Amino acid sequence: MQASQRTTQTNQADGNRTNQQESLNRRHILTITSGDTFLGRCIAAYLLKESERDGRSRHHECRIRVLCRHDSDCDSLRDMGAEIFVTDYEDCEELREAFCDSEYAIFIPDMSRKRVRHGEAVIKAMEQENVCHVLMMSSLGAETDEKHLKKLHEYRRLEKYLEESLTKGKWCIFRLDFFQQLFMFWAQMIQEEGILALNTGHDGRFAPVNICDICRATYNTVTGRGRRDDRNRAQGYAVGQPSTSMTSDQRTNDSDTFRWAPLDNRHHKKIYRLTGPVAVNGEDIAQMINRVVDNDYDVVRFESISCEEMKKELERIRREHGGRRHDDWRDEDRNDNDRRNENWRYRSSIQTSQGQGNIQTAISGLQAALASVQLASAGLQATVGMQRNENALQAVIGGMQIQTAIAGVQIAVANVQGVTNGTTDGRRGNDRRWDDRRWDDRRQTDEDRSDRSGRRGRNGRNRKHRDGRFRHEKPIGRHLNETKIETIVEFLEFVKSGNADFTSVKRCPN
Repeated sequence: MQASQRTTQTNQADGNRTNQQESLNRRHILTITSGDTFLGRCIAAYLLKESERDGRSRHHECRIRVLCRHDSDCDSLRDMGAEIFVTDYEDCEELREAFCDSEYAIFIPDMSRKRVRHGEAVIKAMEQENVCHVLMMSSLGAETDEKHLKKLHEYRRLEKYLEESLTKGKWCIFRLDFFQQLFMFWAQMIQEEGILALNTGHDGRFAPVNICDICRATYNTVTGRGRRDDRNRAQGYAVGQPSTSMTSDQRTNDSDTFRWAPLDNRHHKKIYRLTGPVAVNGEDIAQMINRVVDNDYDVVRFESISCEEMKKELERIRREHGGRRHDDWRDEDRNDNDRRNENWRYRSSIQTSQGQGNIQTAISGLQAALASVQLASAGLQATVGMQRNENALQAVIGGMQIQTAIAGVQIAVANVQGVTNGTTDGRRGNDRRWDDRRWDDRRQTDEDRSDRSGRRGRNGRNRKHRDGRFRHEKPIGRHLNETKIETIVEFLEFVKSGNADFTSVKRCPN
């Protein structure tokens, strides 16, 4: 009898250890949806880079799973170590498989006409797979009562569905302001016409935020960073501290292990509005550009236009600069060769700022000016308005990587000569054609370099300039589709209404 009891106790102990190990394995997987969108790629790349750096001197057990429609859109993330999962957002079984064994999720609504249907399917799959911690990316203006802003209302519908459906886990929502990087769409207008045209009116104010700050705030949330860091280090814990469900012995053994941190109770059922520290209108933005580009006279002026005119301008960029003509990221009715050719059909001097170094003068000046305003502000708390729940918000934005003005000013100074002289040589990176990412398969061969005819190089992507140099062209319009255009236009119209609320924290009803 005693031997039987000892055997039973041993089996129970083994079962407990097995269940605990399975729980720990689940805790290491973070799933990011819409990895083929601009925001999704930026957040995934930032988390991969920072988690690798934080885990370099410690045992690294974190895994990042990225959902996308086509694996070719996430090749760079796979090279960085992400697990790419190609899924159909209308297939419930595929979505459940995508969230299998995942305890943390970053939910980014996609940019398609079926955004609400896809989002509801994702939330339902997370609930069915018992995802315990969900961070959702929404948009400022989702709470507006103006019924004609349908695309912004879609975010609020998904917020409500998340609040009602995710009953087994914790959730938190980031409502994001206008990205500073989106001003790249206005680069040609600013350079060729000296006009910054927005449908915000003359009095509409908003606070553009750098996407790097959004990525940093996301990283702080999923790793438990912020004000808690110093306390964790003082206690000998890793920054991504082990779960409180672990025993003291396990904490001692695993204090050097980097893991995702459970969503803090202070963030549960909270909505954070992530904005820049200072609200500006169109005139202010134009003056920021002028201060960086030229101090003698105004070379850029602001012009208020209608929603229809703004939409036509963005559609022109999509049409002329490599944008896809269809609402979805891919047209499923065409073969791979047709898709590939359409992606590179249009050529433009407008460059994307991601990994190129060829940032246009006016936009670089704008980002530098906005960064200068951030540095000049008396801290993020005073300007954003963190009167309520200050400690909880500081845990999210604590240590946010506020972009310095130095790099932007250097870029702008390097670019001023090229624009003012009417050439295309005024850009950063003349001595550095390639960034830190791996472009080995696209580097020029000797034959490419010896091509004097100005034709495209290998793969049709490396194009020779009149000065003999090559550059890698990525059409900026490829980031636009019909849904994204409508979302941008509606957000700027929301700014025009003057109803933007810069209060940082809102407590959601239970």
